This record gives sequence, structure tokens and C-alpha cells, in this order.
Amino acid sequence: MRTAIACERCRRSKVKCHHEGESPCRGCLRSSNSDTCVLTPTAISSRNPTLRASRKRATGQAFSRTRPTARKLNPTNIAASTSDGLASHFAGIDASVFAQAVATFRVQFPECGFLHPSDLERVSSDVPDDEKLRLLAILAVSCRYLGESADVRRAEHATLLTEELQCRITAPPTLSLIQCFLIMAIYEWGEGIGYSAWMYAGIAARMAQVYRATKTEITERDPKASSNTPILSEVEIRTMWTYFAIDKLLSCGKQRPAMMKPEDIEVRMPQSEEDFVFGTEPRGLVSFEDLMGDKSLRKETSGPGFHFCILIRGLDIWHKIHSWIVDGGRKQPRMTEPENCPWNSTSQWAKLKEQLLHWREDQDSRLKYPGTKVATHVHFRQGEVFAYINLLYYLCLIFLCREYIPLLPIAEREPRGPIDPPFYSEEAPTGWWRQNTDELFEAAAQVSYIMRDLNSLDIALHTPFTGLCVFTAALMNWYTVSFPHMHRLEERELRKQLGAENLADLEKIAKLWKLGEEWVQVIGAAQNLYDRVMSNAAPSISRCRRDYPELENSVHYAPIGGLYSDKRDDTCRCRDTGQKARRGSLVHSCRRSTKASQNQETEQSQDRSSDQPPPDPFARYDTDITGDDWRLWSFWDDPHLLSWDTSTIGI
Repeated sequence: MRTAIACERCRRSKVKCHHEGESPCRGCLRSSNSDTCVLTPTAISSRNPTLRASRKRATGQAFSRTRPTARKLNPTNIAASTSDGLASHFAGIDASVFAQAVATFRVQFPECGFLHPSDLERVSSDVPDDEKLRLLAILAVSCRYLGESADVRRAEHATLLTEELQCRITAPPTLSLIQCFLIMAIYEWGEGIGYSAWMYAGIAARMAQVYRATKTEITERDPKASSNTPILSEVEIRTMWTYFAIDKLLSCGKQRPAMMKPEDIEVRMPQSEEDFVFGTEPRGLVSFEDLMGDKSLRKETSGPGFHFCILIRGLDIWHKIHSWIVDGGRKQPRMTEPENCPWNSTSQWAKLKEQLLHWREDQDSRLKYPGTKVATHVHFRQGEVFAYINLLYYLCLIFLCREYIPLLPIAEREPRGPIDPPFYSEEAPTGWWRQNTDELFEAAAQVSYIMRDLNSLDIALHTPFTGLCVFTAALMNWYTVSFPHMHRLEERELRKQLGAENLADLEKIAKLWKLGEEWVQVIGAAQNLYDRVMSNAAPSISRCRRDYPELENSVHYAPIGGLYSDKRDDTCRCRDTGQKARRGSLVHSCRRSTKASQNQETEQSQDRSSDQPPPDPFARYDTDITGDDWRLWSFWDDPHLLSWDTSTIGI
């Protein structure tokens, strides 16, 4: 039971204050703060200045002698200084434009599950400044879909938002402000400014944590509050899960760690879309842990109408898969031990795939493509979210299965084990490698078919996420065109057609989002690399990731927005003199036949002197590693690793 009075230290730390009715409490006693421990009532009246002053003196006296007095800035006053410009900018936009923007945003970005029909009623000049900013953020993202007349002011909206949000980073959190930061994270992602996107998402997450803690504390202090009254409304809960979803989209591995795990959210799962729209009281308080521990609950919340719940689970799985791969994947320590071989259920790869398949199995059959057609859900105006759920599934499957194929399988006649270290100590079950590649290329085809169906129905789903899916599928389709023996020879022409459709979709996305321009160029780089290798290389030559150790180390650090770092330019781009690049440290022969030959290769590699590079079997071929090849490698494992150049921050 929570005590009626507590000390300032425990109150700030949001922990229970254990005491016998007088100071010091147990926490202050353990932390040697007995002298500053003063117990005061939990509910402090704003009209009791004497009590407030005594608390302030008790907690601050020990620090006042050593800490310099800092000038306190009031974020509210700072924000107020720019409110005139915000008000005039907001007033110059017709309410119908905001209405179109909100409707478009809700359809294009189902990962933002907090939009409610009542949002359309808030468009007026007398709404609070934070709400104006939220509506402007929605417009900045959506105006590119509304035609040239609306899109012409996109940069103006973004500039104003950036200036206003900088003034509110330390402002007291409001729901509108949290949502605004989340929306701007999507905006920056699509614009190819990865650092800003990640930071905006992080600010929103911290604000949401403070927002929730503040509401919880107020509710606990209010003696009139009923125990049956929910602390957070459904909109607030959906905002919490939205920052979780966007955090999982933008975070990846150790270099861009996620803010929190699902169990850290500490709010119930969202209601169905219908209950949310009509304001129905929640039927039960189901947490993420409850959901994962009860198959019947997972089934119940994985049908039509629970799209947001499905996406939350799916994006959590996507984050786990993506992070595992970017952190090394099959090249992580001890991955070659029998229990970590991918065909064994004890391996991390198998566990991730099991989670993905369970998520898929829990879904209602009406939500699974291609069994259910896109047109069916378009009829109910839910085609976009249906496509999103299925694209997410196939994206996860591609990343998992692709981890065990070589980048350039020139010497391979059929799918089999890795052609570069580390090698496995036991043989895979018969047909396992073929099954893995079949699942990989089938998933790429399904992504292409989903986009084809959307286009045929005149449904434009062109967002950074769908661009990521199409880009990933395009790489695999063109891979099959160049190396048909890795899948099915008879599908070569089909894959060429699908690859062309992927490129057309990416070009449409590139007109809307700058990030798409990079994807289009990297697809061209992939085609160029595949063509050069296949036209010049001898059949007995194989190229794999071990051929490029510097590339391997650079995959996760590539500043894609600026294309190259200074260090990479100096060490790897050696074509300025017009000579053929003979990079002994990057290129050497890599063949995979038997385990014995693999071990022999490894021993020879270890015995080589550091000042004697291995022979370059590619010296006769025009297969130099170009700048475009660097970009292909960088996007292979982390296709939305954006510009992380922090030198221009604040400019």
C-alpha cells in the first residue's frame, strides 16, 4: 500500500517511501541522505507556500553551497515568442487542406495508430499551439500526396516546425507535442536525414514516459479518483504504442539501439479500431506479456479490426531480426556450433523465424496474402493497412533467409552452405538450402505482387516503409535474373519483369521522398555490378563477403546521405589514376567445395604475411570495386541506414 507521505528523494525517484511515520526513510538511510530526508504529504497544496519552502530548503540546502546558480529558462515563454508566426502561418491554410492531410496520413501511415475522427473537428484558429504544430506536421508529411498546389509549401511547413520544435524540446509534454515529434521522425526518415529522425523519435519517447508518469502521479494523489477510472485514454495508449512502433522502425542493433522493450511500455494493448472510433470502454486490460502468454488472446487480437495490434507485434519481430543481422548475423561468435546452426531449433535464427511464423499463424486467414486478395480489403477501404501487414511479413522473411546466401555466387550451381567463413561443423539436412532460397525468392515475388495489385486498383501506397520493402524485393529479383541457378531457371524472365516493376515503384516513391532516390541509384548499382561480374568473370571464380573485409566492417557505418566518408574515400576508391584496381587486401580467391578445402583455405589465409597480399584472380576482369558497389554493400544488410553525418546539426 502506498504511504500517504513521502520524502522528496523517493518522490523524485518514483519509488515507495518506506518509513515508520518519521524521517529518515529506509531509502535515505541506505543512501546516506538522512540529514535531508523530510517527510511531507503526497498531495501538496499550491496554496501552502510555507510547506513548499521547507521542502525546498531541506532538499536543496546541501547543494546550494557547491552548485552555481543557473539561469532558468521557461520553455513556455520561449515558445510564446514564436507563437505569432505560428498563428499567422496556421491561419493561412484552409481547413479543408488539413482535413485532406489528416485523412491521407491515416491511410498511408497505419503505424501511427493515434488518429481519431474527432481530429478533423479540431481544425480551428483557437486550438492550442501544440495542436497547431501537430496538424502542421501531418500536413508537412501528407502534402506531397495532395497535389502540387498543396506540396508547394512543404519546405515552408518543415522549416517552421523545426524552429518551433527546437524551442519545445524541454517543454512540459503534451499529447499533441509527443505526436508532433513522432510525425516529424517519419518526415525526416523519408527525407533521408536519419540522425534527425532517430532523435525526434527519442525525444517523443522521453516525453511520453514523463507524460505517463505525470498522469499516474496526479491520479494517485487525487483522493476522488476512482480505482475503476483508467489513467490513460485510448488515444494516449495508442500514442505510447506508436512511439514504440516508430522506434522499432528507426532503431537497429547496437549502433542505433531501441529505446525500450514491449514490457517497458507498461500500458495495455490497444483496442480494436472500431472500439477506438466509437469510444467503447475496453473489454479487458490486456498487456503485451498477457498477449504473448495466451494463444487465444493472440488469436482474438489478430483479426480484422485489430490492425494496430498486429503491426505492434510485427514491428517488434522485425526489429529483432534486423538487429540480429546488422549486429553480425551468422558471423556472430559461436554461430558455427551445432546448437547455433540455422536448421536446429536451438539457434537464434530458428527462434526468430519461429516468432515470425507464430505471428503469421495467429493472424486471421482473411488478412493473409495471397489467399485473400488486395481488392477485397480495398472494397472496405482497408487495402493499405492490409498491404502493410503482408509487406512486413515478407520483408522479415527476406531478411532472415537472405542471411545465408552469397552476394555473388558465380561458381555455385545450386544453393548450398556458406562460401565464406564461418563454416558449419555439421551438414545441413537434405534440401534445407534449397528450401531457404525458395522461401527467400518467393517472398520477394509476393512483395512485387502486392504492389502490382495496389497499382492495378489505383491505390498509391508510397511511403518510406513500402519503399524499403520494394527496394529489398528488387535486389532479390535482379539477383535471380543474374544468378537463375540459385532459384528456378524458368523464372528468369518473370523475375526480370518483376524487377522492372519494382524499379518503377521506387521511381514513384523517389518523387515523393528523397530516400527513394538513393534506393533507385543502388538498384542501378546492383544491376551494373551483376552485369560486369557475369560478363567478365570465369565460371570457376567465386566472390563472397570474405573477399571484402573492409566493406564488411563498413556496412553498418555507411553515411548514405553523403555517400562516402573521408576515410572510405581515401582507403578504397583507387581509380583516379585510370588504372585497374588491384586491391590485394580486398580481393582474393574464395572457393567452397569440401570442408577440407575450406579448412585449408583458412589456414593458408592465416599463414600469409601481412606485407604479402594474396594473388588477385580478378586482375584480368573489369570487376573493380567502384563507389556504387560500396553503396550496394551498405544497403545489403541495412537498407534504411541513412545519413548519420552530425556535422551539420543545429545549422
